[in-house]
Order: sequence, then C-alpha cells, then structure tokens
Amino acid sequence: MHRPKLSAAWALFIFTFLIYVLLLQHATSSGPDGLLMAIQYSLLRHHSMALGNPSLIQVVTDQLLVASDRGAQYYSAGSYGLAILALPVAALALPPGSHFTTLGPMSYADRLFIAFISATFVAVLYKELRSLGFGQRESIFSSLALAFTTTLWPESEIFLYAPLSALALTLYIAETYKALLKRGSWLRAALSGVLLGVAAWSDYSIIAAMIALALALVMLVIFARGFDRLSALITAVVPLDVAAALQMATSYAAFGDPFFVPGLAKGGFTVGVPMLVHALYNLVSPYRGALIYDGVPLLALAYAIARKRRPLLSALLLSAFLAQLFEVSAWVYWDGGLSYGPRLLLPALGPLFLLIALPVQGREGQRDRQDSPHVLPHAWLRY
Repeated sequence: MHRPKLSAAWALFIFTFLIYVLLLQHATSSGPDGLLMAIQYSLLRHHSMALGNPSLIQVVTDQLLVASDRGAQYYSAGSYGLAILALPVAALALPPGSHFTTLGPMSYADRLFIAFISATFVAVLYKELRSLGFGQRESIFSSLALAFTTTLWPESEIFLYAPLSALALTLYIAETYKALLKRGSWLRAALSGVLLGVAAWSDYSIIAAMIALALALVMLVIFARGFDRLSALITAVVPLDVAAALQMATSYAAFGDPFFVPGLAKGGFTVGVPMLVHALYNLVSPYRGALIYDGVPLLALAYAIARKRRPLLSALLLSAFLAQLFEVSAWVYWDGGLSYGPRLLLPALGPLFLLIALPVQGREGQRDRQDSPHVLPHAWLRY
C-alpha cells in the first residue's frame, strides 16, 4: 500500500515548530512579552483594556505604558492586536483564580503561539519560492536559513510582534508580484493584504512599509498597463483600510476615542542628521546592525539589483525595506530595547528571503529576467 509522502512545506513547518518549542526559554523581559501578558490578563480577568496601577504589574512603565486622564488608569502604548490574536491560547493556559505573573503558563502559551507563526512563515516562504520558479533544494535552503540563521529565532522569544509582521509582508509582496505578472490571483493578493492589515494592528512599525507598497502599486496603476488596474488599486488600499478599522475599534473600546493611537502618545520622530545617524546604527553598528546580524538577505537584494534579476520584485522589496528603515531610524526609540540585532527592521528583512536563492539558482530558474513583457511600459520590459 502506497503511503503519501509528507510535503516539504509540512516537513519544514513541523521541524521548525519542534525546534523552536523544544528550545523555548522559560524567561521573560520587562518589554513587549511581559506587557503582552499584562494585557491578556486584564482582558481575561477584568474584561478591561486598562492595566490598573503599573506598580502592580511587573513591566517597565517608562516607554511601554501611557497614562490616561480617565481615572488614573494605565494602558499599553503598544498595539493590543497581538494580545487579542493570542488571547485564546492565553485563556487555555491561565489557571482559574491565578494571579498575574510573567513566568506562568501564559508565558509558554504566548511563545507557543509565536513559534506557530514563525513555523508557518518558514513553510509559507517555501511555498512562495516554489511558486516563483525556484527549485526545491533552493527553496528548502532559503526557508531553513530564515528559520535558523537570522534574528527571527531569538526575537520570537522576546519581540513577539516581528514574526507575524514579517510573514504578512512577505506574503503580500509575493502574491502582489505574482498577480502583476498574471501568475497569481488578485483575490489572493487582496486576502494577503487583509493579513498585512491585521499584522499592522499588532505592530505599528510596518505602517511606513505598507504605505510605500501602496504608493508603488498606485504608481503602477497610473503609469503601467496590461493588468487589472482596479484589482491592483483595491490590493493597494486593503492593508491600510483593515489596519485603520481594527485600530479605530480598539481605541474606541479602550479610550472612547477612535482616533487616539496610544503607540504614538509615547513616541516622537526626528529627521535630518539624527535620523541619518540612527539609520547608520541600524545598518552597521554592533548593537543593531542589520548587515552584521542579518546581512545575507541584504546582500541578496544588492545582488538582485546589480545583476538585474527579478527587478520588479526587487523594487517592491527595496521600497518596503527603505520605508521600514526610515520609520525606525526617525523614531526616538530607534534602539528598541535591551537586545542585540535589528529587531525593528526584522519585518522588512524577512521578505528579502524571496531573493536569497538567486545566486545559486539553477538553469531552470533563469527565465526570471523576462518576468513580464506586457505589464509595464517599454522602459520596464525586462521586468
């Protein structure tokens, strides 16, 4: 009797998930992971988004909580999105009558949820690479490189927002790219935009990348031809619309004001020389340098641009990365916590793994230079 083989995507998912789970740390920080549990505990036990007196909660209040003038309550300065998405697993892990603790079962539950998201990201990357014409070995290599050679792994432990954001950006760019080349469905692209909007509800740091991608699609709608412009326009605005709707609903429920964004209440942005210095730190410093910690995908992007490989895909990826770099470098808290690596750039680094196999791509994948002669005007024919 013939037994069906386990697909490579499922094998990658199971392998990554097991490794991440087996090596979970029973630890927490005073940052996003601790605050995530505080929000979940308040929602589950008190049915409120207010966190009460911050002295009762084992999280740092300086950058992560914002005081409200409504009854001297405190609220999260970060998004409530991930806390709500992971609420079912937190509810299953929270014993009846238990008190708040950052080292209890909820800690494991949230990390299991993020391990699931990270493993899904690895499997989705493999599927997207295969659909883009890469060979199986190249796609497996790229997916394992994402899982185990980047800061996605350690940041899945502490900076819990990044894996979902990176997954959503990668899926959105890949599906939109395929739809533009008439190799994919605009419906899939729009649905991936819904996921991107949900991810932005969890992670404000990808808003600039979303805007950059939306503008890129709008420019194509205006100047290009040979594809469904209405579908492209809908795909461009869906992520921003979904993110805005979810955030407005959350802000109304928490603060009674749909236009109040708590993350911006604690922030501050600067441009000019300080931003350029922060960008340099985010790229090459031993503390946050993306080229030091996650340099391979950036080198793959540079290779693709220099050799004119997948130029349309490279342009979309470059616009998202530069927008992310601009946003996090302009933010006064560009350093983003006590850890090493480009944690705030990670969402835009993940999609670059769509190009990482180009230098080793076999002959069967060399057709990428003629991506679509009918999508863009004459100057863009080689896309």
